[in-house]
Amino acid sequence: MMKNVNESNIELEQKSMFDALACAIDKHGATYVSGPITTGRRYVEWYLSEGYACAGSPNFRDRLRDAVIRQNEIDILKVAAKARARGNGVVIEPASLHKFEWGQDDYASFWCGVIERFVGRLIMLDGWQFSLGCVAEFHEARRLRIPIENQHGDVLDYSFAKHMVEEAVKELEARHFQAASLENLTCGLRSYALQWN
Repeated sequence: MMKNVNESNIELEQKSMFDALACAIDKHGATYVSGPITTGRRYVEWYLSEGYACAGSPNFRDRLRDAVIRQNEIDILKVAAKARARGNGVVIEPASLHKFEWGQDDYASFWCGVIERFVGRLIMLDGWQFSLGCVAEFHEARRLRIPIENQHGDVLDYSFAKHMVEEAVKELEARHFQAASLENLTCGLRSYALQWN
């Protein structure tokens, strides 16, 4: 089956980006800061308090950007700046990369590829367990036996992280979401939690 042109272009672009990173970063020589961008706890709270009222409207994306995405990006940038100030070498964060033609799967594929090729330490931001992207990044780092810690410097072991994701699923289910976007998040997180047995 032939891939569509956009998908092929994105894969070529990602390969070029990996090649550029390889010029500057030793294998597993970087720290990666993983934090929610489009979802996370902030998204859940915003959606329940006001986002549901504008779901499907033309200004939904703008309101999501203002209330959730920008704030999540600021949190990631602050943690990355602290890691850099502590002299942790190269620190990679996803908040500064904006590829408007990429979908969520493209970002997930790229960042998991970055983790596989370049990362020797992962820092997880608070609320990561409410983000499919962060859970995928945690899963990839764990698969590769990369040390993982929370943003406060505490080791984040597998059993506790799995418990955090399971609790996030329970919390989302307990709120009886009827919104498709939150149901999709809940189903995705549940799927990851089941894979971790």
